[in-house]
Amino acid sequence: MDGEFTKQGEALHSAVKRADLKTIRQLIAAGASTNALEAAGMPPIAYVLDHYTAYGFVLTPTTREMIQLLRAADADPTLGGAREHVIFFASSMVMGASETADCGILERLLE
Repeated sequence: MDGEFTKQGEALHSAVKRADLKTIRQLIAAGASTNALEAAGMPPIAYVLDHYTAYGFVLTPTTREMIQLLRAADADPTLGGAREHVIFFASSMVMGASETADCGILERLLE
């Protein structure tokens, strides 16, 4: 992995952490790897799923768009435990919506 690729990977992780959609789009267009792993071994999509759900954030339009951008650019949802985050996120959301009888959340999950 050459230095430029590492810089683009780091920049993409940074943009994801800031939820900076404009920069994410630019970096993907410039060829940044959506599967670049950070020091902790997480690709950007796993970071989105882990940090945006572990801290109680909801799937906002921005979060949803980040996931869509990364997936459209071939982000591998099996890297860095991303798949486990998706399963955990979905089950947590369904359980929470069921406990509070929040049909709105269930409807959004099924879109």
